[in-house]
Amino acid sequence: MRDIPLMAICFVLIATIALGGCNGNTSGTKKASEEKPTDDEKVHTLTFSTWLPETDNKNMVVRKAWINYLEKASGGRLVIDDYYSEQLAAADSQLLAIQTGIADIADIYSAYVGHLFPLNQLFTLPFAFQYPDNITLAKVYNVMIETYPDFLKEFEAQGVKFLHVHTDSGTQLMTNRPIRALGDWKGKILYSASEVERKAVSMLGCTPTFIAPTELYDSLTKGVVDGSLSCYTGAVMNSVLDASKYIADICMGHATWVVAMNLDVYNSLPTDLQELLTGKNVELMTELYGYQFYMDELNNKALCLEKMELVEIREAEMNTWKQIVAPLKDEWIENVDTKGFDGRKIHDDFTKFIKEYTDAPIEEKWLNTLIEWGAEIPDNWNK
Repeated sequence: MRDIPLMAICFVLIATIALGGCNGNTSGTKKASEEKPTDDEKVHTLTFSTWLPETDNKNMVVRKAWINYLEKASGGRLVIDDYYSEQLAAADSQLLAIQTGIADIADIYSAYVGHLFPLNQLFTLPFAFQYPDNITLAKVYNVMIETYPDFLKEFEAQGVKFLHVHTDSGTQLMTNRPIRALGDWKGKILYSASEVERKAVSMLGCTPTFIAPTELYDSLTKGVVDGSLSCYTGAVMNSVLDASKYIADICMGHATWVVAMNLDVYNSLPTDLQELLTGKNVELMTELYGYQFYMDELNNKALCLEKMELVEIREAEMNTWKQIVAPLKDEWIENVDTKGFDGRKIHDDFTKFIKEYTDAPIEEKWLNTLIEWGAEIPDNWNK
């Protein structure tokens, strides 16, 4: 056997000690990393803003159930801190609140900022649906965004991620003097939240105005406005039924309440949490809100008709009103055409889907899902 040089032996010993030291450091580094939460363990707390009161059934029934579902399904890694009644931002500033980081998630009421989402303004065109329309509108919205993904890209262009939508009901004409014919519109001052709807009532001869919904009762009782265009639920929430004498069930205008999230915050989340917020929940949440608003509208309509006298509008008269505001449809088509879309085809599909889903039945899974998620189901839903 050849003799191993002393220098070689020393080199082996030094290398062994060095490797032992490195292994020891690696073990220490691994232990430290185990003590620090990974992406799979980190708790992500998001703020949710809405201008609606906590007692509104959008919040009490659907939203709280959704938040409960998210926290459980994520194993506690997704926590939602919810803020109500304009605690973080005013009703017309919810989009800005998301964009500026005041809130991570918020309700965006399309009636307030429709001009920023020209494709989505399609849903606000007057006299598009028949009452009750909430489930129909939910179904139509889901199929439209599947058919035309650009409806959702409009939100990303504003720096927000579309999560789901809850659908407003058609607005009814609530006044202190009855409006039965075209001439009755003239000279009236009417409240409306929607940009498109304000154009429509102006074409019919009214002076449209917008005020904070919380000021509507005082404005009606003091004669500042002659009436309002409100859905039945809004009429109950804002006490319009206590300040108006007549109601015409015309289902004039519509709006969507888009639940959206700061796009950068959404992109920073692990993919499994992104999937919880979107994925299959986009369609389901939209339908759950449609179901909730449908049930509330039926009950609130009964309350309104107890307080206000129903004004019947002759079919020929309604057709006259619809013809007068019809140019708003052509205006919408021309506007989206300038942005590179086929507005006529989109509108034709929209009309086709409305016919297809009008009178869509209530699905048993909606109530079952809400119960499974821990929702408090109102007694007057006749469960």
